[in-house]
Amino acid sequence: MKNFMNCKIRFSVFYILLLSLLLTLPAKANAKPNRDSDIYSGPWMHQNMIQGRWFSTSAWDIHHDNKYEDTRAFRNIIWLKTDYSSNNATESNNGWYLRVSGRFDRLDAFNSSSHWREYNFRIWDTYLTLEESKWDISVGKLLLRWGKTDQISPVDNINPQDFRTFVLLKREDRKQPVFMLRTRVFIGENTLELVLDPQTRHNIRTFFDTDWAIFDHLKEQYAGVPVIGPVINNLYIDKPSNGPALKNTEVGLRLSGSLSAFDYGASIFFGHNRSIYPYIKSFPIKNIYVSDLNNVRINPYTATITGEDIVVTYPRDTILGLSLESTLGPYGIRGEWAWHTDQVFMQHDLTSTKKNCLMYVLGIDRTWANNFYANVQFIQQWIPYWDSNILFERRLDSGFTFRLSQTFVRGTYKAEIEGTYSVTTRDYYVNPEFSYKPMDNLRLFTGLHIIGGPADTLFHMYDKNDEIYVGFEAFF
Repeated sequence: MKNFMNCKIRFSVFYILLLSLLLTLPAKANAKPNRDSDIYSGPWMHQNMIQGRWFSTSAWDIHHDNKYEDTRAFRNIIWLKTDYSSNNATESNNGWYLRVSGRFDRLDAFNSSSHWREYNFRIWDTYLTLEESKWDISVGKLLLRWGKTDQISPVDNINPQDFRTFVLLKREDRKQPVFMLRTRVFIGENTLELVLDPQTRHNIRTFFDTDWAIFDHLKEQYAGVPVIGPVINNLYIDKPSNGPALKNTEVGLRLSGSLSAFDYGASIFFGHNRSIYPYIKSFPIKNIYVSDLNNVRINPYTATITGEDIVVTYPRDTILGLSLESTLGPYGIRGEWAWHTDQVFMQHDLTSTKKNCLMYVLGIDRTWANNFYANVQFIQQWIPYWDSNILFERRLDSGFTFRLSQTFVRGTYKAEIEGTYSVTTRDYYVNPEFSYKPMDNLRLFTGLHIIGGPADTLFHMYDKNDEIYVGFEAFF
């Protein structure tokens, strides 16, 4: 505890000094920051008209490993939006800007005996911005981008993510808009930004009945098993209702801008759990040891059954972040560093723990004259107070991500492959995809999701979920 407090104090002092230094930097006379670079607006940006995007995929399981797994799945997401602004807002940065949008999302999964379905319609990034030359203020549901790296972004934590299908969707489509007050002050090339969110936010996960759920098809697997079967079938998730309240408020502060040859961002975020793992405070079956969530074995003669629910909470986490981006000749270079005071990890007894954690990403990319694109990133995660009760993770984990693409016939065809590989744990994810654009506003695609790794790794949870998919993306 003493080391933890000393570490927090050192980081707090560091950020105060850094903010003080950057606020005293001289500004270039005619410099003007990019005011909308951190609001994800999608590939369409026409004003005063209703626009849409329709993303649809159908997937089939490649190997039928057991009777419980899903054999096919469908996902349909439709966005609608419209933008309005005062006449002078786009010309002088003085005035107002309004966006109204909604999203319909339907997810279906089928196996030999059941059909799992979830669907909803939600107000999406809908907000009002008031602009002046030296400041702006936005209120509503916003999608913000605080990081610089590709897909895996340790600093980009303001918006929670939808992990119901793990990482099959791109990060920008996994992110969920949240209601907040965001204000920015422009100081030459530097921007000081404050974000206030009045309630607890957390990532979206499914716990049962799909191939991507935390506990997979555990209820189906144990159906009909004496003693333990009825207990598992009656497991429910007990989650708190965290509405708007002062004690639930999330606060983010960021200073960004240009410093010499680098674009930078230094941030601190007082939020709640943003880990891919849920914080399971209590699991109702005690005296168990699980190393493979894909194949949970419970001995009814040694396990203790309490009859409780699975208690899930959303603990606080403070995240200190730094991001840098620059160019080196034809190459783009970038990096992110994030220190968590209370990062969540799962344990072998199916409860969770909180640990200090440092994660950073260093990346480089380039586009060649023949439209070949390459992006490679080195990733490392360090848990200084790691212990052997932690499931999947190691004290020090090193790996890399890659993305390679080539377009043909003036962008009509595109071949792409992206993935991630952990050098430490040897688990991996690979996604080759081929797409065809018969017209500017329509993209047809097909590809593979290949996931795997040793039994004590995160990606092994989804080792049996390799799939082939087809789909389309349309803009209207």
